[in-house]
Amino acid sequence: LAGVGINASIGEKQNLQPYPVATVRYNMNKKLFVALGAAVASPVAVSSKGVSKTVQLNDSARNVSFYNDVKHYSRLSYVDIPLTAGVKIGKRFSVQAGVQASVLLNSKTTTAIDKYDFQLNISTDFPGTLINAPAVSEENYTVKAKKIDYRIIGGVQYTANKASFHLNYQYAPSAALSGEHVSPAKNELISVGVQFKLK
Repeated sequence: LAGVGINASIGEKQNLQPYPVATVRYNMNKKLFVALGAAVASPVAVSSKGVSKTVQLNDSARNVSFYNDVKHYSRLSYVDIPLTAGVKIGKRFSVQAGVQASVLLNSKTTTAIDKYDFQLNISTDFPGTLINAPAVSEENYTVKAKKIDYRIIGGVQYTANKASFHLNYQYAPSAALSGEHVSPAKNELISVGVQFKLK
């Protein structure tokens, strides 16, 4: 089977960019089947961030205790490799579930600076630049998107002639980023698609 799919991230801004999907399915009997798939450039619009550096200033004159360099991941793209088992529940409908390894293809990142006063509130009225401010200490942290995002998947499929339509739910048990100070955001999305039987 070959076709296209679209992802909708749960609780996030959407990136409804279609991507190619291919599946090889083996029918064990009239009811049960297993399937191995591949999807290239599958986008996920999860918004994750992490602290890459903390700089202590202790600048009482300008009421700035410290600032963080924050790395934002706003768009991730994967190569999805799902392995599922399914059962036909009618002439045209089937349900399936399994696991998926999503290999990171690329990501979009931006960097921002969060400044904090001595009451640990984010400061928005810092005068001057932080680059020239004398630092008391500096600490760097690891912030990166995981190379492989493991997910649990499940969904339904409708087949009509040579066309097959799917609606799947994907959930990653662990956060999309790795590091010491990263957000716990996980990849969670609904994928829909259509494929056509080639052989």
